[in-house]
Amino acid sequence: MNGVNLVLSQADIVHDKFLTVGYLSKAVDKVRKQENRELLKQNTNILKGKRYLWLKGKK
Repeated sequence: MNGVNLVLSQADIVHDKFLTVGYLSKAVDKVRKQENRELLKQNTNILKGKRYLWLKGKK
């Protein structure tokens, strides 16, 4: 974004909704996997089978 501001100072920066949601979904999944690994080390299965709920929400 800094480069755009330097070269194209009059340009508007637009963030694509679908790409943003994709990046956020990947981040949530990465954290979910890490936390699941830690919980499995403690013999806790609370996150098993919950991937869909974390990535898709209530709907």
